[in-house]
Amino acid sequence: SASEQARSHERFCQEQDETISYGGPLLAVASDPGAFTPAARALCPEPRMLPQLTRALMLRLLCVTHSARGEIDTPALLAALPTDEDLRRLEGPLLSPAFQEQTALGAAIRLKELVDASRVPVQDGLNRVHGLTPIRPQIERLLAGLIAWQAGKADWCDLLTSALISGPTGCGKTMLARAFAAQVCVPLVTTSYAECQKAGHLGQMLAALDTVVSEAIAKAPCVFFIDEIDSFADRTIQHRNSEYQRHVVNAMLVHLTRLAQVPGVIVLAATNHPEHVDPALRRAGRLDLHLRMRYPDRAGISAILRDALGPSAPDLGTAADLLIGASGATVDGVARAALAIARQHARPATPDDLVAAAQEVVPAMAPGQIKRMAVHEAGHLLAAFQLLPTPPTSASIGPSGGTMELPIQPAITETDFRAAMIIRLAGRAAELATFGDASIGAGGTEQSDLALATRIAIDAVTRHAMFSSDLLWTPVAPEHHLTMPKHLRLRVTDLLDTANAAARQIVADYPQAIETIAQALIEHRELDAGQIADLRARILDSARGVKNSIL
Repeated sequence: SASEQARSHERFCQEQDETISYGGPLLAVASDPGAFTPAARALCPEPRMLPQLTRALMLRLLCVTHSARGEIDTPALLAALPTDEDLRRLEGPLLSPAFQEQTALGAAIRLKELVDASRVPVQDGLNRVHGLTPIRPQIERLLAGLIAWQAGKADWCDLLTSALISGPTGCGKTMLARAFAAQVCVPLVTTSYAECQKAGHLGQMLAALDTVVSEAIAKAPCVFFIDEIDSFADRTIQHRNSEYQRHVVNAMLVHLTRLAQVPGVIVLAATNHPEHVDPALRRAGRLDLHLRMRYPDRAGISAILRDALGPSAPDLGTAADLLIGASGATVDGVARAALAIARQHARPATPDDLVAAAQEVVPAMAPGQIKRMAVHEAGHLLAAFQLLPTPPTSASIGPSGGTMELPIQPAITETDFRAAMIIRLAGRAAELATFGDASIGAGGTEQSDLALATRIAIDAVTRHAMFSSDLLWTPVAPEHHLTMPKHLRLRVTDLLDTANAAARQIVADYPQAIETIAQALIEHRELDAGQIADLRARILDSARGVKNSIL
């Protein structure tokens, strides 16, 4: 148990200090340099690091354990022993069965058998994770660094060794961690706030966290994956468990620093809400990169279906269109449902099976719904064309909703904040101009257009002292929006009303542009960066000067 391991660690530290205080000789062995006490480190500031297990080291060991005169048949043993790479990956407990053989050659042969039995085949795991296009170069950099270090061609301290992975539910964050480990055939050690918390009270939770971190250190090279890291929440937000949370986050800070100093440990952490993670955990040095995943595009959806159904998969076009905007987990579930339908009728899966399975999850849209959704997204795109220096990178419509992905560009000035609000409200404005009314598509969840525009307005006023002469930093948490002071609510409402008026003006000035963009979305269902850039160039030719007049 975690508490017993904590007591064992305490005894280990106590024995070190007692031996030193009595003046006796001390040989302390641990998988983690942090297990040595300050007194032990004072006497030996640079602990000796045992090398990785190699064929040369195995020959020396067999000389000691299986030869009375220290003589062995080196050529025969070298022919029988596993490679250095295989020995490095071998789990420690498997050495004992090999060394129980009566002869050195028998031990080498047994070791090779154990390596073969425990071998994990190298997989091209990353190609099975869809939705990686924007972050693939950064992932490849992490992989290349680990591979170069394993080959002795790079110093660990010169590499990027950690990343925060964020994205919506079901986009494949956990799958990415598994695929990363499989790609280089290293162990994956996983944990989460909830997994550690179930050990018991605060002390037991911290002990459980320490244990799993020590496991990752002992298994290096490996991938250490922390799921739902937003549970290690911002310590500045006060609540009834703030003191408990502070201790837990502080412990995680110590462990991330500790892991960063261990060669061979890649740290990956996943969250749906990166803004909730304590800022000290997110900074470079603890989590070097921020990888933002998204739901798979149409090509990715087709690839997931094909992976599940096999190379002889039926036509995927109609089902892929139905699933645009769905998570990778949903698409995989649809593929399994289609296989279940085919299995029920004792035949191979057909396109109709895929469509039927997809419609159980996301019913087909009526033409009027498709048109409204396309117009809504066209409003967002038109406003982005007018107000941003670079165009969106993708846009799509599907039964799960419409999406538009904007380039990352932080709001810095009042103009930036105002543009962000206008773009968020332009979808609703386009619906009003085209149909005379608006649907619920602009509101609803905390990630909806209206919610994001409101959050932008509140942050601009309360965090950045913009659109006001009040120099006061008074951030408002989302759960306190309803209880904001009246004067603050009026100021935010005024900002949103102004942005809404500007959005409606853009849409009113260029109705043909809305129609052009909407038709492109209806035809293709999904627009990539190149298609969007072409649309933007055509539309801006007839919309010169709008940006200055709007803002």
